[in-house]
Amino acid sequence: MNPNNTNSNNDQQFPTHVRRKKCHGNRRNQRFRKKCRAKGMKPKIIEKLLMKRNQAENRNHNNRKHTNIQKTQSNKQTTDINNHSKPTTINPIKRKRDLSLQETSQLSTSQPLSKKIYTRMISMGGTAENDEMSSLFSGRAACHLLAKQFELGLEDCDQAISINERNIDGYIQKCKILVQLKRFQEAREVIERGKLVLGEQELFTNCERFADQSWLTLGT
Repeated sequence: MNPNNTNSNNDQQFPTHVRRKKCHGNRRNQRFRKKCRAKGMKPKIIEKLLMKRNQAENRNHNNRKHTNIQKTQSNKQTTDINNHSKPTTINPIKRKRDLSLQETSQLSTSQPLSKKIYTRMISMGGTAENDEMSSLFSGRAACHLLAKQFELGLEDCDQAISINERNIDGYIQKCKILVQLKRFQEAREVIERGKLVLGEQELFTNCERFADQSWLTLGT
């Protein structure tokens, strides 16, 4: 038996596998060319048709993209309009609480500073007793009134009046503090004392009216 014949038979039984070339490019275009070639079209005509076909597809794709962008923008504008058109409801209780907190914070920051200024100026004045010193005590008494430190305010009012009995602000501040303490009779007596010293004054009249109204509202 010839070994060469055996090898040739094996080669015939097991043929070598030939790898096909991979298709590079757009498969849709390849299929389109294949259909056109099957119809007997020339390559130049096929390429022209393919170019027109791709241009039409790109145009349609751009139109769809532009339409989607316009829809998105219109939906966003509609949402913004709806959000702006909704009435904003404000809770009155919360607003009152916020305002009260704001007023309290303003008082806590401004009043102690004013009292410090008055206290510093009083300490710089030493034991001097004059109209300016009397005004400083009555001014600090007003700060005590706002801070609801009524006893300290009464002490400053008495000090202001003792230095200068013609300091009308000392009488006014003392009257207001006594009204806050519901000591209405003493408040009227302070006004009467001020009238004896300074005569009839519009401030005394207003303060007396304030004491009467507070007495009617708060009671004795």
